[in-house]
Amino acid sequence: MKKFVFLLLLCLPALSYAQPPADENCFVQYMKLFERRGGHEIVDGIYDDAIISIRNGTQCDCYMAKIKIENKLVRSVYIRYSDGSYDLYDPNYKYKEEWPVVQGKSKTRVTIDEKLVDIFFPSMLKPKKKDYEKAPLPDPDDL
Repeated sequence: MKKFVFLLLLCLPALSYAQPPADENCFVQYMKLFERRGGHEIVDGIYDDAIISIRNGTQCDCYMAKIKIENKLVRSVYIRYSDGSYDLYDPNYKYKEEWPVVQGKSKTRVTIDEKLVDIFFPSMLKPKKKDYEKAPLPDPDDL
């Protein structure tokens, strides 16, 4: 029994490092990506490669979604099941307002139970910026 407790105590620090930091949830990762690269303006249509982020306090979940866009506004949201089928996501929102999409990301909406909902459109991401190629260091024998 003492050996088991000793091994458990040795493993606890390793377990704490295995989890990502609390601020690195899927929402934060997508936000950083869109802030770094920027996004193109959305056009009307149906996007089946969208990501919906639903946050509640420190809890955050991201799901694949199909979004209908009209006049740069979100009109309907469907969350994808693991079998490829979709279910309409239509919670009661705290404020009755339009849901615009700017540069590949929607405005945050708040539900009546205080969940924060955002939609990301990865296909609207701008390409990665080119990096300058660094010069090799000179060989000391050449000096």
